[in-house]
Amino acid sequence: VRTGTIRQSVSASGTLAPAQEKSLTFSVAGTVTGVRVAESDRVRKGQVLATVDSASAASTVAQAWATVASARAQVDSDATNSASSTQTNADKAALKAARNQLASAKKQLRSATMRSPINGVVAEVNLSVGDSVSGSANSSSNSNGSASFPNTTSSSSSSSAQILVISRSSWIVNATVDATSVALIKVGNQAQLTVDGASGTLYGTIASIELVSSSTSGTASYPVVIDVTGAHSGLRDGASATAT
Repeated sequence: VRTGTIRQSVSASGTLAPAQEKSLTFSVAGTVTGVRVAESDRVRKGQVLATVDSASAASTVAQAWATVASARAQVDSDATNSASSTQTNADKAALKAARNQLASAKKQLRSATMRSPINGVVAEVNLSVGDSVSGSANSSSNSNGSASFPNTTSSSSSSSAQILVISRSSWIVNATVDATSVALIKVGNQAQLTVDGASGTLYGTIASIELVSSSTSGTASYPVVIDVTGAHSGLRDGASATAT
């Protein structure tokens, strides 16, 4: 009698997606004064993508600077003229408030310029010079956990994107594994990937396994994310993929 190890393999299907996808919108209201990119343009992190009219915001910053200068002069005068502690404390509080207002005004001015939060490629441009934007108060990271860039609103959905930027140097496969097989895999397992449009087999590592299942026609399955190893050219968002 010979003994050995029995290996079980799990097969899963899914689609290829960029590891980073940033759906960008202006966080301030205004009229679009410039759109500096087009679809398929390569961009670098911090590169200016679009701008809105900043005249009002610049004026607010100038006024805030003047308020800070006046408040600082009053605090200096209190020290020179031995003002009461009550007056001094009140003027120091006014100076602090003025500085906070200045910081807020500067942030609004920066928000008139949309910059790319990542190195990548422009996938969508839904802005034109002359368009009016209402601004968005909410900001969230994309589905893969990348932090959103200051001064713009960023989310994982392209449906409302004014500009969509995706990474092209790193990819993931969003796959599903049925309930009978999910117990056989774990985070860190290696996977072989067959991807439409790719020349040869690619490799990856299981990055996450959802705890909550989804159900289709009464069959439970669990979302699994696989990080594709290495950089590959010619890959396309949405391409079919099979992992084993």
